[in-house]
Amino acid sequence: MKAFFLSNTNLDPVIKKASNLFTGVRSQHGFDTWRETLAGNSLEESDLAFVIIDGFALHEKCRDVPIEQFAAECFGLLRSAAEANPHTVFFVSDIDVPDHEITAGNTLSTAAELERIWNDSLAALQSALRNVKILELRQHICDAGRAQFHSMKLWYLGGIRYSAAGQKALLERIERARDAHLGRRRKCLVLDADNTLWGGVIGEEGAEGIALSPAGEGARYYDFQRAISQIAATGILCAVVSKNNPDELHEGFSHPHMLLREDFFVAVRASWNSKAEEIESLARQLNLGLDAFVFVDDSAEERERVRQMLPDVAVPEFPADSSELSVFAHELYDRYFRTYEITADDAVRRELY
Repeated sequence: MKAFFLSNTNLDPVIKKASNLFTGVRSQHGFDTWRETLAGNSLEESDLAFVIIDGFALHEKCRDVPIEQFAAECFGLLRSAAEANPHTVFFVSDIDVPDHEITAGNTLSTAAELERIWNDSLAALQSALRNVKILELRQHICDAGRAQFHSMKLWYLGGIRYSAAGQKALLERIERARDAHLGRRRKCLVLDADNTLWGGVIGEEGAEGIALSPAGEGARYYDFQRAISQIAATGILCAVVSKNNPDELHEGFSHPHMLLREDFFVAVRASWNSKAEEIESLARQLNLGLDAFVFVDDSAEERERVRQMLPDVAVPEFPADSSELSVFAHELYDRYFRTYEITADDAVRRELY
């Protein structure tokens, strides 16, 4: 798979590392020549084109030009290039624009205006053309913090906007975009129950004693369940493997605030067997390879045992702070289950199984 990179900043360090992800890598000639490259239609029959735009550098370019006019020109070039290369998938980044202007407090921020117009225009272009996808950087920058993602020192030294941490994160976004395009996503999320779907141990505290509620301490598990349901809606199967007595586990699923009832899952396994053995059995039941599974458990011991016995199963670290569960769910989707299109089969996969 061949990839082409275009940017308004120096991406050389990222492109060099990205060469390990593709059979061929090309990029624009010269600094900030992405628009000229698009206009010249010189993508060299690439399978993927990554248009990675930094909001700060973009804002510098349009100081003396009406923002709407500038954005319209950029998106006119993007649309023309995408239409002229229908077999190339364009991953175009959304932008975060830091406001570095010194103005009075009642002055309209042109940085905010540029960010809004760019991201709205990009969403419209994605809706209009099947071969245009959004490479989501803005939310990642906001979550990581601009100071962590960017480097003003590298910018002044060599036109490189991204810090070492930012370059690593950007490379991960590129890899995940490639994998999503190729359909390389896991198919089944296997979840523990106690201290994962709810707070506490159902066998010790009973349904009335577990933490699960729309507000307060139990809301962290409530919100986690809601995020899991959103992952499932993209065509992902979900199952539960828990060391519990079946009757007690059933009691947990009957909790009044339980969002994910037993019939939500393709399988609910409660036993005192090894969880690795249960996952192997589940794989046979669903006729899926072990590399289709992601296993989530709050127990470090259980996670390590599954890693050792089933190396093909993905076993992410569980957050040390359960208040981070909702963020963790988004990371699960982004890392293992991301897709750019929900097919008709995806929509009914759970019912089929």
